[in-house]
Amino acid sequence: MPYKELINEFWKQNGFMPFSPIDTTVYHYLLYQCGLRGWHNPFQLQTRDIEFHLSITRKQIGESRNRLKQRGLIDFSVGSRKETPTYLIKCLNLNMFPTETQIETQIETQIETQIETYQENPLKERSPIPPKEYIPKETDINNKYSSSRTREEIELERFDALLQEVVDGKHQQWEDQMRKKHGIESVLDYLPSFRNHVIANAKMDSVADVNGFKRYFNVAFRFFTKINPIELLGQYAANAKSEKFSKFCNWISKSAPNVAYGLVPMSEDEFENIFSLYDSGKVFNTIRDINEREDLIAKYFSLYRTLLKWMKNE
Repeated sequence: MPYKELINEFWKQNGFMPFSPIDTTVYHYLLYQCGLRGWHNPFQLQTRDIEFHLSITRKQIGESRNRLKQRGLIDFSVGSRKETPTYLIKCLNLNMFPTETQIETQIETQIETQIETYQENPLKERSPIPPKEYIPKETDINNKYSSSRTREEIELERFDALLQEVVDGKHQQWEDQMRKKHGIESVLDYLPSFRNHVIANAKMDSVADVNGFKRYFNVAFRFFTKINPIELLGQYAANAKSEKFSKFCNWISKSAPNVAYGLVPMSEDEFENIFSLYDSGKVFNTIRDINEREDLIAKYFSLYRTLLKWMKNE
């Protein structure tokens, strides 16, 4: 890892000419973000993310990164409304940063190692949690979202919050209308297929509010199938583009049965995203912890959303 060498270089320069507190904080935060990305260099980072996490203004960020550039520590390209700012951590030995191929190989090796480890030491067999009556709970879909996330991610979280509200029984009158109109026993049976359809057809902006959510479900109902999470997980495994995702789906079904039967599984894109953000061992351990929750079905709907929430809290 290049972290030690970069820190040493920083403090050497600081000995000749001290950095300001803001410059020190910004530089170390850039190193932290680069490390989260497996030391992929250069990397993209929203300015609003720096504002949010460091509690400094956009003007201070601009002045600080200019000073860091003048000192030869970083380079950057200013983004636009459609482009995210790009940062380059500069150093004397560029070979200390892994190549993109090395990063991909490292991630694949970690995932395969973790899968093999947990296949050799599976969880104790437990019967899936039986269906229970859902108790309505207060869910606020207008939470404050991290400013570092994209519009699509925020809309997906709002959409999942609405799905959770249906699971919690907060839209009982609408559910009754759908049962009568479409002749279905339970709307809940169609939610996994509904979510899959919306993500695949890029309709997230149409369902991010409660009225759009209900309208789209009603209009596009003919495209949904009655499916439960374990069936969807099997479909994902059968249609996987990569072997590591297929192995991951099989591991979920065998080693985390409550998750497999109770939560909508991650799509392959969500799988790639979660393992690019977090260490593979941490992801597997968190899934094991989620699997042990007694209120799993009543409290959570999506494995992807639940993982993001748990990882962030940790």
